[in-house]
Amino acid sequence: MLEIIIQQFQQSNYDFRETANPQDPFIHLFNQWVNSYRLKWAIAHTLKPASILEIGVQFGYSATALLSGNPHARYVGIELDSQVSDSNDAINWAKKITQPFNAVVFSWRFSDGKTLTRWRL
Repeated sequence: MLEIIIQQFQQSNYDFRETANPQDPFIHLFNQWVNSYRLKWAIAHTLKPASILEIGVQFGYSATALLSGNPHARYVGIELDSQVSDSNDAINWAKKITQPFNAVVFSWRFSDGKTLTRWRL
């Protein structure tokens, strides 16, 4: 299986920068990240998971890589709502770029985990 993933990685031209946010404060690192997201694409493309859960969505680059590799997967992404404008910009971007897929991206305002009795999607 690993050989197939590596082969898919080497043959892929997936480039997360096509859907990346031009206002991302880490834009200067994008060139270094291309292979990481291409590998995520190759893993999803090869394994074809029915569903994907991601905790820590940020701008949605991993979500889009995984869903581009396997567009039929159901994706749920959870991001902590830190009430910081950069965080809100990131989650809004993630929602925007995952719209073409079967994806649910939401932020969760965490106040006190001890009072959490039930969680519904």
